[in-house]
Amino acid sequence: MITIKPLAKAFAAEVTGVDLAHDVDDDVFAEIAAAWATHPVMVFPGQDIDIDAQQAFSARFGRLKTRARKATDQGGAACIDNRYVMLVSNIKENGEYIGASPKGALPFHSDSAFDEVPAKASLLYGVELPKVGGDTLFVSMVEVYAALSDSIKQRIADKWAVNYHLPSLPLDPNQSEAERMLTARRAAHPMVIAHPDTGRPVLFVNRHMTRQIVGIAQDEADALLEEIYSIIEDPENIYAHKWRKGDLVVWDNRCVQHGRSDFDPAERRLLRRFAIACDARPKAYSAQCGDPPEITAPAAA
Repeated sequence: MITIKPLAKAFAAEVTGVDLAHDVDDDVFAEIAAAWATHPVMVFPGQDIDIDAQQAFSARFGRLKTRARKATDQGGAACIDNRYVMLVSNIKENGEYIGASPKGALPFHSDSAFDEVPAKASLLYGVELPKVGGDTLFVSMVEVYAALSDSIKQRIADKWAVNYHLPSLPLDPNQSEAERMLTARRAAHPMVIAHPDTGRPVLFVNRHMTRQIVGIAQDEADALLEEIYSIIEDPENIYAHKWRKGDLVVWDNRCVQHGRSDFDPAERRLLRRFAIACDARPKAYSAQCGDPPEITAPAAA
């Protein structure tokens, strides 16, 4: 029998009584899926699972999404034979990182917001964790949208934002961000999307990837985004997950953003991620948004 217990923030919950190393039957998964609608961040502690078991459970949530970067671009070949798994790690082999995002804090973001069809969900598993720091931080973008002033809601109701993939490990470390933006993968999404299951309005911009608002001068867009980010980053809105070995965390990437707190680079950190693709590109909450804008987007690798 599974137990689902809300955590410090109601949008997050801990799930116990299920062993993900074995196939999860349909009735148990139905319970998990029903609870996920209320708790879009779900923590499964104490799991002893390999890549195959994690992939099998991940696939219950939908079609697996290929990682944004080739394994060789991530600084190693630890997952080169599986195009769905991404390692998040600061561990080096032969002088190169074996995974992505090896250092420091990460700003809040939605995975693959730079793709026209971004991730529906992400499933992250803790393999090696530092003693302190490296927490994954979560915030509900349904709650953030509700906290916006009426004037901001009106300003963004019909707006599209452009999100860029600017990897933390560029192939040419001497490139400036402006230079990288010229060739980076990118996609435009409504600033406010409708959650495909609940229909609720969700704010869909993030500090890590959003660089432009279509039809707004850059200085005005920057100021508006900063005002929005101050609400996203308000500690009162954040659930900080302090990792334990064997934790698996699944979150609804369509309505939850995540980031990371800093940690000691001398301590090893290794997590394993699978992502699930959305069935279609996000739809605008408001009919005022109109059709997607024309943007030039490099083809996905």
